[in-house]
Order: sequence, then C-alpha cells, then structure tokens
Amino acid sequence: MGMSERNEIGISRVTAEKLSEKLNIILASYQVFSMNVKGFHWKVQGTEFFDIHEQMDGLFQDTLRKMDALAERILTLGGNPVHNHLRHIQLSEVQETKEITGAKLMVDIVIDQLRILLRQHRDVCYLAHQYEDYGTFNMSSEFIANHEKQIWMFEMYLK
Repeated sequence: MGMSERNEIGISRVTAEKLSEKLNIILASYQVFSMNVKGFHWKVQGTEFFDIHEQMDGLFQDTLRKMDALAERILTLGGNPVHNHLRHIQLSEVQETKEITGAKLMVDIVIDQLRILLRQHRDVCYLAHQYEDYGTFNMSSEFIANHEKQIWMFEMYLK
C-alpha cells in the first residue's frame, strides 16, 4: 500500500474513515448521554439527593474527558468530529431523557445508557484490532474497563 493510501499515522485512509464514522457515532452518543447525566445532576430529588447529585456530576466530568479523547482520536485518524447538536441527536444510539426526578429511575437509565456505550466501544475495539489500529483499540479498551466498573457500581447502588 502506497503512502498516498495511508494517513499521517500510517493507517489506511479507508480504514481510518470507517473507524472515524464509528467513533463519531460514539461521540454523538456521549454528547446525548452527557446532557442526560447533567439533567439528572440538576433534577434529582429525595433522600438520595446528595449521593446521586455528586455521582452524576462526576459522571458528567468523566464523559466530557471521554468526548474530548474521542474527538481528538477522530482528528488523529484524519476525520472530522461531529460538533453539531442536531447531528449528535441524529447519530446517537443513546436517547434523550425527559423530566425525571427519582434517583432509582435515573440510575436505571444511566446503567442502560452505559451499556449502549459499552457495546459501541466493544464493536469499535473489534474493528480496530482487525485493522491494526492499536491507538483506537487501546482508547476504547480503557473506556470499556471504566464503563464495566461504573455499571457494576451503579448496580450495587440499586441493591
């Protein structure tokens, strides 16, 4: 494969484009997820207020870091990270939530949406490994381990 068929980091341009498309879907899902979590942070009520308020803020901050890493990886691959809110909503596999104030329902939704993000990263890991894109593979692997732990912790909260 000639140099013109590879991007600046030595990955096939076709491969990089495919991975960038997948990463943009994940980025969009994180964008919607982040707004859901921030809404939960603002709106939680009841006896679990302090715990959930703090947990949702931490999850929101973690999500912002992940979105930044994803956007930078897309750029590294030679792609263009989607940064239009309407496009995020269209691409996202995570759905927007409505007005919710109950902590248990919020945690149930967070777990479901983390599972969507987890599946998306596993799919990208599989492709990245096939395409020998170890930068994307490693980033998604790290996110997978983090989401697995977050899901476990939120599941323990509900017991």
